Amino acid sequence: MDCQSQSRRPILIVVAILVALLATNRSSSTAQEKEKKDTAPAARLHKHRGRLPNFYAKIVTPDQREQIYKVQSRYQSQIEALRKQLREAVAKRNAEIRELLTPEQQKRLDEIVAKARKAARNRRSPKIAPKPKNDQAKP
Repeated sequence: MDCQSQSRRPILIVVAILVALLATNRSSSTAQEKEKKDTAPAARLHKHRGRLPNFYAKIVTPDQREQIYKVQSRYQSQIEALRKQLREAVAKRNAEIRELLTPEQQKRLDEIVAKARKAARNRRSPKIAPKPKNDQAKP
């Protein structure tokens, strides 16, 4: 193996892991969304067919609302394909940028990213405050 392909191998591994994590997170959130939909009232499920653009809900008629949903559905697959392309381009760009770092810098970056992800998870999940310790008696 040449030196350049050896330096790209860890980056490809990191990119593959990130893609797997994103896919796992997406499938678990999809399952959660489905569970929420299953438990929602039938009227709400039937009513929710799309999302109107900002500020439209108060001014459109029911007929216009249906027409808007049809327009949105026509563009949905194109928009999803573009989002996928964007995600791929960002991942490729980030991998190339990472290649510019020294191994020590890559390790430090990994630590910073891991710390930031942990902080984000902690912000999302409600924490239960620990019970105060009664080791010291109050006077």
